[in-house]
Amino acid sequence: MELYDALGSQYDEMIDWESRYQREAPFFQSLFARNNVRRVIDAACGTGMHAKWFAEWGLDVIAADPSPVMVSACRENTKGLRVFVLQAAFEELGEMVGEPADAVVCLGNSLPHVLDEKGLETALLNFRAVLRPSGILVVHNNNYDAIVGKRQRFMPLAVRRTSDGQKLFLRFFDIPEDRGTLTFNVVVLKETADGWSMDVQSAKHRPITHIELKDLLDRTGFDLVSLLGSYDGQPFDPSASDNLIAVAKSRG
Repeated sequence: MELYDALGSQYDEMIDWESRYQREAPFFQSLFARNNVRRVIDAACGTGMHAKWFAEWGLDVIAADPSPVMVSACRENTKGLRVFVLQAAFEELGEMVGEPADAVVCLGNSLPHVLDEKGLETALLNFRAVLRPSGILVVHNNNYDAIVGKRQRFMPLAVRRTSDGQKLFLRFFDIPEDRGTLTFNVVVLKETADGWSMDVQSAKHRPITHIELKDLLDRTGFDLVSLLGSYDGQPFDPSASDNLIAVAKSRG
């Protein structure tokens, strides 16, 4: 959480939201229409851009995040829309959300911030607790099968021009030899009148493989619908996909 508190408004500068909307919106619009989704929970909502999209499509949205900085940004980004924003971790959703939702989404590689198996089970059980029977769950992670297996340390460099000057966002992983917990690093280089400044923030990630995610979903009461490698519907390829997108339904 400290990484995201430190990034603050720079998070939205780092992410190319226009490009992501073009890639992701058709997927969610189709999925929600096919499953009659009217109420959705965005767990680990970050700055609230997905919650904003969903609300603009006419859905009732609950957006939750453990970071007070992200919650504040989400409230600002969704101002005037039908979005209820709350500060809550995964394990608190079952207690803090009342009426069940038709869908829960956990996007942006949020689930790997839970570092132990018990915590992951608790998170998924809370997702199920706030879903109606046969409700939809979407989990979007990085493809750690490839990141760890092929030691793919570096993500594409993000270069942004802002009102404060040029910024470069370099994101990379430190991968231990034992393939245990990874360190995700974000280096922000800022152009100033005196040259360049640098800030480094880090967070720990559990490298959740597709096999582990499938097993966790099954054990916590979900039936897997599909494993995708991208939002355009390509099947998941452990060795080649950039993303791991799981779509599941709650049992009962």
